[in-house]
Amino acid sequence: LRAARRADPRWKGRRRALDRLGLAGVDRAADVIAAAKTLMERGPSRVVISRGGSGGTVVWKGEQGIAWVSTPALPVQVVDTTAAGDAFRAAFAVACAEGREAEESLAFA
Repeated sequence: LRAARRADPRWKGRRRALDRLGLAGVDRAADVIAAAKTLMERGPSRVVISRGGSGGTVVWKGEQGIAWVSTPALPVQVVDTTAAGDAFRAAFAVACAEGREAEESLAFA
């Protein structure tokens, strides 16, 4: 549990990332990317932000500066959102472990 408290903030939900940066209530893609860049200034080289029904965004330090990709959520009939973020993160991690690029990993998730 102590190690989890010190973990790098690489995974953020949109609301949590924006709240932490004083941008609560903001939902524009540009603001989500700005929030990720600010989080990256604190150490991580990649930030993955789940955006619920809006999809997901990955921002990373590329060879030519900051790069990002967003994908929309698939249209589904929502029954229960319990652990949806956990499933998203797990799928993204599996895709990355398989060697997929950020955009393909995000689409897989």
